[in-house]
Amino acid sequence: HDSSLRRAYAKDWTKVQRTKLRWSPGRGAAPAAVLLRRALYFLTLTRIRVMLRLSLALLVAAAADEAAYEACRHSNCPCQKGFQWPEGWGSDATVDITHVRTNAFIAAAVNCVCARCGHYDSLKAWPAYDDGVCGIAQTVVADGSAASQVVLSYYPLDDSTCAATRTGVKAFPDGVCDNRYDPQITGLAGVKFTCSADGATGNYEVYGADPNCQGAGDAGSAFAVPLPGCYLTADPYAPGEWYNSFECFGPDYNSDMSCNISRGAPANTVDAGQTTSSRSRVLFAVVVAVVYNLV
Repeated sequence: HDSSLRRAYAKDWTKVQRTKLRWSPGRGAAPAAVLLRRALYFLTLTRIRVMLRLSLALLVAAAADEAAYEACRHSNCPCQKGFQWPEGWGSDATVDITHVRTNAFIAAAVNCVCARCGHYDSLKAWPAYDDGVCGIAQTVVADGSAASQVVLSYYPLDDSTCAATRTGVKAFPDGVCDNRYDPQITGLAGVKFTCSADGATGNYEVYGADPNCQGAGDAGSAFAVPLPGCYLTADPYAPGEWYNSFECFGPDYNSDMSCNISRGAPANTVDAGQTTSSRSRVLFAVVVAVVYNLV
């Protein structure tokens, strides 16, 4: 009997404890543990709401900063508008800084953006920023240590003067052979753009079999073409045409290394029968279109 009484007592005591743990409104004053759990619950919800609001505010602020930064770049540094930066640009500080040190056009563009728009957080978030890219670009522009570039600017078909609506920009080392072409598609093994000493004229030489661009270009190459010009080009890969200007940029041609390339209409507009032979114009059209599709 004693054991039976102990078991009954223990069973009843367990029910009492469970009843206390399962407290609900109407049972009287809430136990302290219940009040604590409720306080923590509401405190957590409050923190979550505050964090969500802060996150939303930060996202809105970041978007506004990015929009203002883009507007600043385009209005103050026209040379980089539409520029096709090297593959992977912006992700590796060391690689980006190497481009700044070796490419006069990139150095000028970065220097301009840093000087005119350096107060925006969008620029400061660039990995190369903390590694001093702005100071490096400023030094490169000042001492003219980066290689000069041949700059190709692209304009839509309704802009036959290449004056205002530039849609793309590419930069290539002056006088360096570009042999990234597929001869079976383009009939070209290499292409070389070269500026004259004063930057007033340029050569575009094509090589059908020599990927090293040795000697003078093959028949169909054009020499001493007035620059910047405005040439009608065609895309051999897809239907469509556009106009292209060809300019020299760098310490050899721009004393101040400013980022104001293509300011107004070029001095020379080339159409049928002007400056170059029809064969050269057609070949130039193919060359430029191939270059446009390489990068």
